[in-house]
Amino acid sequence: MTIDQLRHAIPSAVFSDIQVRRLFPDDPASLVRTQLYRWTAQDKLVRIKRGLYHFVERPIEELSLGTLLYSPSYISLETALNIYGILPDVPQQITSVTPTTTRNFKTKYGVYSYTKIQQKLFFGFSTETSGSTLYQLAHPEKAILDYIYLRKIRSFAEARMDLSENMLKSRRFKSYLQQFPGWVVRICKE
Repeated sequence: MTIDQLRHAIPSAVFSDIQVRRLFPDDPASLVRTQLYRWTAQDKLVRIKRGLYHFVERPIEELSLGTLLYSPSYISLETALNIYGILPDVPQQITSVTPTTTRNFKTKYGVYSYTKIQQKLFFGFSTETSGSTLYQLAHPEKAILDYIYLRKIRSFAEARMDLSENMLKSRRFKSYLQQFPGWVVRICKE
């Protein structure tokens, strides 16, 4: 396997060593690891984390990287609220929600923060496209509720969110709200 063969076989900017082994099954795993290490040392690849690589010449989409770094997860909280124009503050990191362990990753491309949420509250997101990559993004209503619940917000005034009355009265918001604990419901009805 050559770097050109790898570039041709993988159209995306980010890939895993598992993908490489599937695409080149005749190459021993030790050879694949060695090649990836050499290409990283030659600045042809960037190692994002163990088993995850980026072709340096291909642009990387920070939101899709957020979904790839730690799975399952979806972009939510401050990042999603900023995307939707609900929270004016620009987050210093990409914030996501996961039903697994809370984790943080510091990469060359930024800081990625994953906050644990109960499995029963892991819903309310859709797959979005950015260029040729995909990522999971919370619906605006779910991002609001995730933010209140996980950041333990005590009132809408404390949250400094720019909310429309229509959003809080929407069917989707009311449906999502039913899944959250009583204290979140009380804050949303204030």
